[in-house]
Amino acid sequence: MGLILCLNPALRFLAQQVWATLCDWLGSYKEVVTTSTLTGLVLANCLMIPAVKGSFPFILAASLSAGMFMAAWGSVTDSMTIQVLKEYEEAHKATLAAGDGDTRGVRLPSFGQQRLWGALGWGVASLAGGAVMDAFGVSTMFMSADVLLLLMFVIVLTQFPSKKGSRARAGRIEWGALARFEVVWFLANLVVYGLHMSLVESFLFVFLLREFKGATSLLCGATIAVMCLFEMPVFFFFDRLLSRFQLTTLLSFCHLVFAVRCLAYAILPRDQPWAVLVVEPLHGLTFALMWSCAVEYGKRLAPPGAEARMQAAMNGLYFLMSLGCGSLLWGHATEPAPRGLGFTTCFKLAACTMLTWACVWALGWQLLGCRRARLARQQARLALLEPGAPGTSFTSGTSMAQVR
Repeated sequence: MGLILCLNPALRFLAQQVWATLCDWLGSYKEVVTTSTLTGLVLANCLMIPAVKGSFPFILAASLSAGMFMAAWGSVTDSMTIQVLKEYEEAHKATLAAGDGDTRGVRLPSFGQQRLWGALGWGVASLAGGAVMDAFGVSTMFMSADVLLLLMFVIVLTQFPSKKGSRARAGRIEWGALARFEVVWFLANLVVYGLHMSLVESFLFVFLLREFKGATSLLCGATIAVMCLFEMPVFFFFDRLLSRFQLTTLLSFCHLVFAVRCLAYAILPRDQPWAVLVVEPLHGLTFALMWSCAVEYGKRLAPPGAEARMQAAMNGLYFLMSLGCGSLLWGHATEPAPRGLGFTTCFKLAACTMLTWACVWALGWQLLGCRRARLARQQARLALLEPGAPGTSFTSGTSMAQVR
């Protein structure tokens, strides 16, 4: 399991870049999503073949290849959503230009208002899946996934448009131009946050089943359902939060909430497993708010025609590389003493290191603000020294040194 979970994120990250580049090159998502999803579904079902289940090399090959094909869907979801929003905006502008209909008071949908439907589906399926697996066994996981993914395949095949004539030509991402402090600092936060978040994302179920008495698959599904339920209002109102607060302020708030969440896990009574549902609403802030900020920032950085590649890079950096490396780290640390630190100590440690990073993160932006203010003052002084500049007058015999 450790080998598969270590290799899978790295291969999925590389595959995401390939799928996203192909989407940008084709100017369409439909062909890539349908072909890759169907292929990945077939490969995933190979895990149910007795000959495959009895051979680790076959299990490894089927798992990794299925993950690489399934990576196409995860990597382009956010860029597809952004493209849909652009089409809403273009249609609205065309209506205004033509003067057709009354568009006063029309509110265009935001990224979060589209993205929340994914959270709804994830939550409902997790709750139902936990109950079904408790009743009929783990094999039902494959059958239910087959039905739902085939339904998604039909929807994409019949409802999604093919290549768009209005889509911009695939642009080139100038990675060298992204080597600015604010970009590097933002991506560094994404990595650090992902390393910490992997403790929850990768090991929450292990924590519940190992540490709590009477934990069931239904409880595990219920935790995901509650998480997703509280993601939805955050996604829905994110555009309003963005109009009032800066991205850096919202992310600093996420740091603090994540630390509180970890401390809450550490003090939960171990004989009351369902008490964990009191903590799970915080996931709406620690994930939905953080990821909405990340997508918004990636959208601002992406040149025209390179939206899919930029979102794939952000998606891969967080979901695959950061969570993957974090899983390797926390997987060893969460082992009971003396082999590891145990879950309680790890949650307390994660809270402390996240608060430390929050201070470092805020200090970095503070230093950047001071540097920009100093440069602005220098430019203002130089502008005043230019002959003929507003507010300056030179009399005969006045030297430049005297003016300074």
